[in-house]
Amino acid sequence: MPGFDSELFLSLLARRCGRVDRETVALCTVDSTSSELRRRIATGNAEGTVVVADTQLEGRGRLGRSWQSNIAGNLYLSVAIPLRAPLSDSVPRLPLVAGLAAADALIELAPSLGERLRLKWPNDVLVSGKKLGGILCELLPQRSMAIVGLGLNLRPASFDEQHAPTATSMTDHLEAPLGVEEVAAAFVAGLEAQLAFFCAKPMEALVARWTAWAEPPGRRVRVGEVEGFTAGLDSEGRLRVQTDQGELVSISGGVVEAVSF
Repeated sequence: MPGFDSELFLSLLARRCGRVDRETVALCTVDSTSSELRRRIATGNAEGTVVVADTQLEGRGRLGRSWQSNIAGNLYLSVAIPLRAPLSDSVPRLPLVAGLAAADALIELAPSLGERLRLKWPNDVLVSGKKLGGILCELLPQRSMAIVGLGLNLRPASFDEQHAPTATSMTDHLEAPLGVEEVAAAFVAGLEAQLAFFCAKPMEALVARWTAWAEPPGRRVRVGEVEGFTAGLDSEGRLRVQTDQGELVSISGGVVEAVSF
């Protein structure tokens, strides 16, 4: 039996948004929650469906990167979101809104995190500079839907050699563990509410709200062939990098790698 309590999750979600008419799929093990949700979308109307798993065998991040997710008690979740706005508006907004929803949910449930909780463009949740979680947004334009996947390290973890230097879990920062169902309900409710709100607002409003959670600018990074210091986001939600030649470059995608001197 999966450890995730679907009835508790729906009850907690109903308190937040009043909606309980959604399918929740709780699995012990899956390749990835987003892959499972994609399969369900392909066979029918899966709007609002939430897929969670105790462990993932093939958890992934952006651009095919792996996400260590073989530790039970963490949150591995994907939710199907309808695209109410044109694709050109949804593409830049969705990752930023998902990051906000994750940050807001965590700070509500664990206010002691304070300013240690930060967002790193485009899809990382950090605590004290280490990665607590990641977000993966996948658009399905032919279905007018998107899949938003969230992985959060909530329980004590023995990270592998690749992830140990840069990863952290909530148990490193809190005396009492957070409930997986509680975090899931706060995230899903916040994601849907904020997506509806910010789709009706100018992009600049979303960028300003996201920037309030962002790690400080000035980090030296390399994105593809562009190297320099981060300089916040532009008005379209793209990462700005100030190169050594003084050029300000806007980045819309790619892997952001830290560079040390």
